[in-house]
Amino acid sequence: MLFGSHTPSPALVPSPFKSGSFLLLTTWAPVEGSLLSVPVLGTPHSPEQLEAAIAEKVLLSPLCPQAGAWPSIVTPPKEIWNVTGAKIYLSCEVMGIPTPVLTWNKIIRGQSGVQRLELLPGDRDNLAIQTRGGPEKHEVTGWVLISPLSKEDAGEYECHASNSKGEATASARITVLNALHEIPITKGR
Repeated sequence: MLFGSHTPSPALVPSPFKSGSFLLLTTWAPVEGSLLSVPVLGTPHSPEQLEAAIAEKVLLSPLCPQAGAWPSIVTPPKEIWNVTGAKIYLSCEVMGIPTPVLTWNKIIRGQSGVQRLELLPGDRDNLAIQTRGGPEKHEVTGWVLISPLSKEDAGEYECHASNSKGEATASARITVLNALHEIPITKGR
């Protein structure tokens, strides 16, 4: 045995090698006491998801798609600063097996700090939602288009992906100003 009588507990360690949308992870095989590399679709979002994948011995690879994979945010939405009257869009790419359902929410925070989610598009006549499959297999891309942008559109928007294995979210803020000269210029951008 490599380390005497000590066998490390199962743990996944990210490898520096990435192949397309597959991240190579390394885990100890406790019985053999040796390193085993397996291709894993996506990346765990929490230690609990990582432990669940290890406990279920889930190999989320093209060779084993029936095992499934919780959704992963491939490309999160980006923060936007713009002026009233502009046309803007947020985009988000998600991946999982089975292919996730992508929805958009606006996060509404009350004065007490409690938040609620407004499912989009709701009843807004200046907002459109579009989704499509791809660009990769088991991937979905979604957009929120706002035109014309108004002060009421300012706030935090959430991309939410869900499938039978779990869910993932990412959010970005839209800041709406009256004039272009109000947008702060950051050094180095």
